[in-house]
Amino acid sequence: TSVSFTSNWSTQYFAIWVDFNEDGDLLREAMGNFDYDSSSREELGLKKAKLAQKLNSEGKIVIISGIAHKKKWRQQYRKLIKNYYEIFLNCDAKVCSSRDFKGNYQKAQIGEINNFIGVHEDYEISDSADLVINSDRFDVNSCSKEIFLNVSSLISSYEY
Repeated sequence: TSVSFTSNWSTQYFAIWVDFNEDGDLLREAMGNFDYDSSSREELGLKKAKLAQKLNSEGKIVIISGIAHKKKWRQQYRKLIKNYYEIFLNCDAKVCSSRDFKGNYQKAQIGEINNFIGVHEDYEISDSADLVINSDRFDVNSCSKEIFLNVSSLISSYEY
């Protein structure tokens, strides 16, 4: 089973997958330190999807945290990965900014970071997510629990 998180970024990721102990920036560096322009984001997303596909084909459960802000990218990942399950963390940019422990929103707003989703580029809302969590209405722990329960149920329903 592969799971893709498609919004609300590192905050939710840390709460759910503490064991992995990495966030999107560290994974970005490990996979080639890509820029934040659209073509670099697309290339990085495809690399993550191919890694998930490979591990999934070996019978491993894969959870990928990322911001796939283009619908066409998510559709491509869905075609590529067997058992793809998209979780859309729906959260207003103002709430994301208030939860941003790295200060990236502020850096983007003053021009220190370019091509920042939610500031410079819009997120194309998912119309085919398998699970939608309105993470701006609940705290991180509540959202994490909801995701964990849904993903656990999903995983237990698959035969390997």
